[in-house]
Amino acid sequence: MLEKTDRIEVEMKYDKLAVGDNLKEIRTKLNISAGEAGDMVECSESHIRQLERGCRNLTVNMLCKFAEAYDTDANTILGIKHRAKDRLEDNLSKLSFDEQEKCLRLYADMVETMVRMKEAI
Repeated sequence: MLEKTDRIEVEMKYDKLAVGDNLKEIRTKLNISAGEAGDMVECSESHIRQLERGCRNLTVNMLCKFAEAYDTDANTILGIKHRAKDRLEDNLSKLSFDEQEKCLRLYADMVETMVRMKEAI
């Protein structure tokens, strides 16, 4: 029988460059200047630019301020893909078409098996 767990363990390494890129991408999509972003999170424009270049670590306090100011969540800023579908799509895109088809057939078979098992209960 399948068991449901409430805990998902994720191993994550903090990548200053990736986080900086995410911050800059979100800011530019919102059409906010670095100076305006600094005002929003109560720091200097220089600090914003250093974070975006990966020259500074992002503190938890600043992460929360950015999430609120940019109306997003911490996972988006940190680049954490927490949805299985997102992770699946990202990984499939790295495979050839034939490899993708094999994986999708296996996945479809697994889902069908799980549905049949559930219906049998």
